[in-house]
Amino acid sequence: MAWRDSRASRRRLVVASLSIVLGVAALVAIGSFNANLRSAIDDQAKTLLGADLRVQGRAEFTPEVKAALDGLSGQQASEVALSTMIVFPQADNATRLATLRALAGGYPFYGVFETVPADAPQQLAAGGRVAILEATLMAQFGVEVGQEIKLGTQFFTVVGALRQIPGDSAAVAMLSPRVFIPRSELEDTELLGPGSLARHRRYIVFDDGSDPLQVERELREKFAGQNLGYETVEERKRELGQALKNVYAFLSLVGFVALFLGGIGVASAIHVHIRQKIPTVAVLRCLGASARTSFSVYLVQGMALGLIGSILGAGLGVLVQMGLPAVVMGLLPFDVDFFIAWRSVLQGAGAGLLVCGLFALLPLLAVRRVSPLMAIRVHLMRYFLV
Repeated sequence: MAWRDSRASRRRLVVASLSIVLGVAALVAIGSFNANLRSAIDDQAKTLLGADLRVQGRAEFTPEVKAALDGLSGQQASEVALSTMIVFPQADNATRLATLRALAGGYPFYGVFETVPADAPQQLAAGGRVAILEATLMAQFGVEVGQEIKLGTQFFTVVGALRQIPGDSAAVAMLSPRVFIPRSELEDTELLGPGSLARHRRYIVFDDGSDPLQVERELREKFAGQNLGYETVEERKRELGQALKNVYAFLSLVGFVALFLGGIGVASAIHVHIRQKIPTVAVLRCLGASARTSFSVYLVQGMALGLIGSILGAGLGVLVQMGLPAVVMGLLPFDVDFFIAWRSVLQGAGAGLLVCGLFALLPLLAVRRVSPLMAIRVHLMRYFLV
C-alpha cells in the first residue's frame, strides 16, 4: 500500500531524502578516515619516534645521566637540535631561520631517512663538513648538491636534499626547515655558546627485550631533579590518539548538526506530504483500515526516505574518504592507507535512518487523528464551493 500510494509523489519524496545526504556523508567520511588514521598509527608507531625511547634535556646531560644511558643495552644515537640562521653564499648571502640537527649514530632506527641522492645519510654518518638540507630550502635559494652553506663560523657542503625523516611532517618543515650535520662538527660552528637554546637528545633502541616503559620509569625515579623529558612509542601513540579523538569529536559534532538540519528538511517534506494525503487516509478509514494501518503506510514511506538518503550519503562519504589521504599527504608524520571502515559506514547510515525516522514521526501523528468523516466533509466542501 505504501508503494502504490507514493506513485504520484515519488520524485518529490526522493528529492526530500537528499536533505540528509550531506550529514550522513560527513559522519561516514569522518568516522572512516578516523579508523584509517588509528590503523596507520598502530602499524607505524615505531616510525613516529624512530627509536624505542627518547631522552631529552635543555642542557647537556650530566655525567651521571650519561653513565646511566650508556649502561643501557641496545643501539643508541645522540642529537643536538637548535634554531639558527643559514647563510647561502650562492644567493648573495641570503639568510633563513632553520632547525639545525646534529646527529651521531644510526638514527633513525625505524623508518626511512629519505634523501636525494639516497646515500646522503651514509655520507652524514661518515662525518666531515657535510650537510643534508631541506629540499624546499634548496629550491628556494637555488642550492644544488655539492654547493656550500654557512652555519655559524663554518662552511658545509650540501650532500643531499631531505625528503622525509621519521617523526616529522611537511607541515613542521614549512614552519622551520631542517638541516642535518654530523654531531662531531657542531662545536666548531660556535653555535653552542652561552644562551643558546639547544635540545640534547638520546635515542635508544633495545635489542634484549627490555620494556621501554619500565626503563623510562626507572630513569624518571633516578633523575627526578634533572628536568629531563622522556618519550616512548606507546606515549607517542597515546598522544596522537588523544589528539585524533578531540578532532574526531569536533568534526563528528559538525556532521551531526548537518544531519540534524537535514532531519528538519525531511520533517517539513513529510508534513506537506501528509497534508495532501489526508483525504486518502479518510477514504482508507471508511473502507475499514484502522488508524494503526494508515499510520504504518506513511511510516514506511518516511523510513524509505531515510533509507534512500542514508545509502546515498554513505556512498558519498566513502568517495570523500577516498580523497582525504591525498589531501593530508605530507601533513602527517606517517602514511595513511585507504580502506573502507564498514563499522563507521553502518554507524553513519544508521544515524541517518534514525534521525529521519524520529523527525518523520511528529508530522505522521496527524494520520492517527484523521476521522472517516473527513472524506464526507471534503466532498461536501467541494460540492458547496462548486
